Amino acid sequence: MIISDNKLAANAGWDEALLKLEIGELQELDFDIELLGFDEDALTELLGEAYGEVVEDQVPASGLTIPRAESY
Repeated sequence: MIISDNKLAANAGWDEALLKLEIGELQELDFDIELLGFDEDALTELLGEAYGEVVEDQVPASGLTIPRAESY
């Protein structure tokens, strides 16, 4: 089970467009995105100039739009 679990994690990947959207929304909520476990270089590579700034709505490469969660 442990070997299988590690192998699954090794083959995992990210949908970078969706990851960028999710992290952007967390930034808008003033969440400390550094708590996600990505180092500063990875966040800069993923978010570019938007790292440390609020990211506006974006459309992922698939062309699908993702509704924003409402704040209550």
